Amino acid sequence: ARRRQKREGKDLNSKILPRLIRVFSVIRGLLPLRLSSPCLRVSVVSFLLLLFCAPLATANETERFIEGLRERRLFRVAEAYCQDQLARQKLDEVTETMLTIEYMRTLSQHALYSQPAERRELWQVAAALAEKFPPAHPRKLVVDLQAALVMLAQGELARQEVEASGGGDFTTAQGLLREAARRLEVLDKLLAQQIAQAAKAAPPALAADELFALQNNTRFQHARARRNQALCYPAASTDRVALLLQAKEQLEQLQTQVAADDVLGLRLKLETGICQRMQEDYQAATRTLNTLLDDSVPLTTQQLARAEIARVQIAQNQAAQALRTLQAGRTSAEPGVADFEFAQLEAVVALWKQAEANQDTQNAGRYRQQAVDQLATIERQFGAYWGRRGEWLVIGSATAGDENLEILARTADARFLMQQFDDETLKIYDQATQMALDAGNLKRYVELGYRAATVQHKRSEIADAAQRLITIGQQVAERMPSDEALRLQAAAVHLQGVRWHSTSLPPTDNASRIAAYEQHLQSWPTGKTHDDAAFELAGVYEAAGELENAAAALGKVSNDHAKYADAMLASGRLLLALEPPQPAKAAEQLTAALAALPDDNAAQRTLAQALLVVALAAQPSQRDAAEQMLAKLSSDSPAQLLAMLDGLVKISSQRGSVSKEMAALQLQAIALLQPQADKLNAEQKLALTRIEAEALAASGQREAALKKYAALAKQHPQSAAIQKGYAGLLAAAEDRESLTLALAQWRVIANRTRPQTDRWYAAKYQVALLNYRLGEKAQAAQLIQYLQATPPGLSGTSLERQFAELLQRCQ
Repeated sequence: ARRRQKREGKDLNSKILPRLIRVFSVIRGLLPLRLSSPCLRVSVVSFLLLLFCAPLATANETERFIEGLRERRLFRVAEAYCQDQLARQKLDEVTETMLTIEYMRTLSQHALYSQPAERRELWQVAAALAEKFPPAHPRKLVVDLQAALVMLAQGELARQEVEASGGGDFTTAQGLLREAARRLEVLDKLLAQQIAQAAKAAPPALAADELFALQNNTRFQHARARRNQALCYPAASTDRVALLLQAKEQLEQLQTQVAADDVLGLRLKLETGICQRMQEDYQAATRTLNTLLDDSVPLTTQQLARAEIARVQIAQNQAAQALRTLQAGRTSAEPGVADFEFAQLEAVVALWKQAEANQDTQNAGRYRQQAVDQLATIERQFGAYWGRRGEWLVIGSATAGDENLEILARTADARFLMQQFDDETLKIYDQATQMALDAGNLKRYVELGYRAATVQHKRSEIADAAQRLITIGQQVAERMPSDEALRLQAAAVHLQGVRWHSTSLPPTDNASRIAAYEQHLQSWPTGKTHDDAAFELAGVYEAAGELENAAAALGKVSNDHAKYADAMLASGRLLLALEPPQPAKAAEQLTAALAALPDDNAAQRTLAQALLVVALAAQPSQRDAAEQMLAKLSSDSPAQLLAMLDGLVKISSQRGSVSKEMAALQLQAIALLQPQADKLNAEQKLALTRIEAEALAASGQREAALKKYAALAKQHPQSAAIQKGYAGLLAAAEDRESLTLALAQWRVIANRTRPQTDRWYAAKYQVALLNYRLGEKAQAAQLIQYLQATPPGLSGTSLERQFAELLQRCQ
């Protein structure tokens, strides 16, 4: 605040500074600990600012407060403050207008500092504020002016971006600037009408002096719009010359109506000097701008004038003199205003170009580095908007063979942000990446190499993108830097490359996927990416049918990893699915999973418990432990125990060697659950009966199972699972009576299934097979031939081969 006071020659408001000191004292008291998250810090500060700074004394103080937030680029805080204040009831007309304007100014400036993709919404919100402002409001014209200035800011930014890209298409910028100029012209006419009636107006309507000031500002901004329009046309073109002349004449006329020492008067002189410079009237521009170097003029305005004088000198090939002009305007080692520092960057770039033109390699390199350093200062001190403008200037000045790493990187980054994912962007990134590696700058090597790979990924060159990332990771792994953060970053890059590589391969090429993941595990034997890779590798092994290797990969996941419990659970499942199974090791993994799983994850815990019961029951020495676990589980929720039983059915059906043991265990569990059966709903009771029937069948108690299934099939004729289970149990017999009943059951299922579906073909196959088993080979063959001859036939179906083999057996 003191620096600003000194710079602008203004008295610091005696009320707002003590209030801000109190606010930040409260913040400091409430935040004794370091907040690691910048977002959290901003959120807390935002809240406290809104809480304590809401009752600022006057509109003038509020404007200064919001302007202070904008200067520090706390745009979201300022927007939240304005929103909060505008939501308050009983605002007077002056305060409502002031807050709306400050909100629009904040949104507009926020857009300037944002990435292109984020700007549109901010511009739209600002425009919507003006549109929603009441048309009959006595200060509506002030808001209309701000709406035109938002449009002008959009047009000026669009013009600057076209100039920077060298594209030459100013259509968008011209349209925005033309609309801004039109709005300002309309506003000027409305103001003239209100000025004529000012004597009749009463507060809160604008007074005569306010209307005159508003009109002068409107005309000044109209001149600025014309000057920006002029720059959208080629130098020396008729349009450019005419627009610059109109702008300068309007500015000169305004100067006769505004006091020379007035704030607007100073801005008029500065803008006049800019127009004169663009008209290449350098002597006139220098005379005009020199009048602003008086000690009575605020330091900020003096520095802006010096920046324009320096530009005049640069235009006259006096870049060294321009640097001296700027240096004379420095009052301390601290950076000046943004445009003043930007002018210094322009001067250094001009000297760089001169040295290159003179083939003065030594000075060219020195000035080039100075330009990069000055750009870094501008970016650090004044934020993204000025940083981007500086980048455009430096990048546009770099020659095709320029070997400065930062310039190459910024050039590529600028093209990347504009979504120019072409060969030229890739070439620049590759050059910068290799330069960083040669210089031993591994941090920049990883960053730039990753962006180059991203360019390829966006171009759908997935295999090449993957190989680039894998190479980056290998290069860093071989050098083993001491920087832990860099190693973690390189490991993450390598794993991303492995993932992209995996997606680029044919579905059947699991061998290449496995090799890539194994390489990552070897290069990074510890850390988060090692655990992630192990978990993902297990999935590849399982897809390839290598269940033992999948389980081994899951065993490499460390116990502090977020997916450790999932890994142990999956490992236990795979170990039980092996042939022969490994129940002892599976029990260890499942016990570890249960210890790591949170209590509120009922589904995973139920599955782990079911698998553990299977693992224990499969070990003769652990059968008692399995029964004890079942007894313990019986005191839990009946629904949970029922879900475990269902899991046991699915697991036991995978391996015939385990199914009888599991069936006995299921029946034991059912007996434990029976006393609580009244707590189950109808659907759960049905599931319990079905599980019991399947367990009876699996344990060899066929008659009891048939009785249960027959009753279920009769009670639930629409249940496909029950009907198929009953049909399957009947078909498992060898006697003719059971086979005949099974045939009838499968015919019912086929009739109730939608034709030409997998289920329908499966039912038809069972009908043909049962006819064959009953000795009705001709009937079975006739059914198969009918299916083959009826469109779409059996070709391409999942059972085509089985039907063909059965037909051959029938013949």
